Amino acid sequence: MNILILCDLQPVGGTITYLTNFVSELSLLNHSVTIVSFAEEKYDFFPHNHKITQKQFLIKRRFYKISLFSRFIKLFSYLRKQKPTQYDLVISDYYLPAIAYFLCRLILQKWKKIKMFYQFHGSITLEQHSQNVYGKKKLKQLYYAVNYVLEKFCISQADKIICFSSYSRSVLEQTIHYHKKTVLIHPGREKLFDDIRSKYTKQQAREELGLPLTKKMIFLASRIEPRKGIIECLNLLLEERDKLPNTFIVMATNLTGLTDAVTTISRLPVFYLHLPPRDTLALLYRAADLTLMPSKKLETFGLTTLESFCLGTPVAAYDIGANKELIPTEFLASISQPSSLIDVVMKTLNKNNESRERLALSCIEKSTQYSWTTYANSVLSLLKP
Repeated sequence: MNILILCDLQPVGGTITYLTNFVSELSLLNHSVTIVSFAEEKYDFFPHNHKITQKQFLIKRRFYKISLFSRFIKLFSYLRKQKPTQYDLVISDYYLPAIAYFLCRLILQKWKKIKMFYQFHGSITLEQHSQNVYGKKKLKQLYYAVNYVLEKFCISQADKIICFSSYSRSVLEQTIHYHKKTVLIHPGREKLFDDIRSKYTKQQAREELGLPLTKKMIFLASRIEPRKGIIECLNLLLEERDKLPNTFIVMATNLTGLTDAVTTISRLPVFYLHLPPRDTLALLYRAADLTLMPSKKLETFGLTTLESFCLGTPVAAYDIGANKELIPTEFLASISQPSSLIDVVMKTLNKNNESRERLALSCIEKSTQYSWTTYANSVLSLLKP
């Protein structure tokens, strides 16, 4: 089978985790994959083998987030030279390249015969809803309205819409009102993480990373943006630092987003890494006693949770979104009482060795339910009549 994937590339976040694992799995299953991507700069995320073809288009930084026209022109010039009959399926996971493709189909009619699936990570419209609809700035309200129309058009044109979680599916249905096309397929865990877990104990992982061996470690792995709650979490940890003695924090993130938190970080025992490679990220999960995921809204799956579980490390988070589908109740803090997250952290870190070992095993067992092979086969099975 030959699959065409249309995507935007960013160096951080769940989207790139999804893309790299999905593409790798498709090639392992002996399917051919063509990746047409749009990015601000050149990236090399995907395996190099005869099953994978890549075409990357660069868009100037100042236009990248909004330029549907640039994507359309570049994609049209590419598709018009291709034979649509060579592809069995088109997949996209972001509305701008997806819309560019649908616009191309209006002109290049032969492409309409190919099924198009849309992987729904989350709603751009819903993410912007509260700040733009109820805001006072007319320009932001207009921007929201345009995005809503574009996203709804994108989803209306797709043959199937794939969601990672029940929550993600409900978000889609309440925002865009398309439910007949939606399919729930869980993502998978990364094989590299299984390999790291089998190779290193927690102490060995810390030794490999040069981290303190006797202190308790809290790990944060997330983009720096308002809904992820990282800055608020750091402030909370600072306020309650007396409750967490002999504890240090490791952050793996885009450090360019941390300028507003420099003062807070300087007063906390924090080690931080800028976009570490995947093997280092896996070691960090393995080394940690607890992963914190302080997102405050719209957590449509939580690949961070799955990655942490795979390495035998529990996750503390707020009781929002898909967190309730993945994380046991005792590790969920009430979003209505943000400071309650510290209570969950303390309770987890203060467990005795035997309880921590049982907890690690339960996390690993939970992660084994998720497989990229199952995901890929489930997606392709949707092509069957």
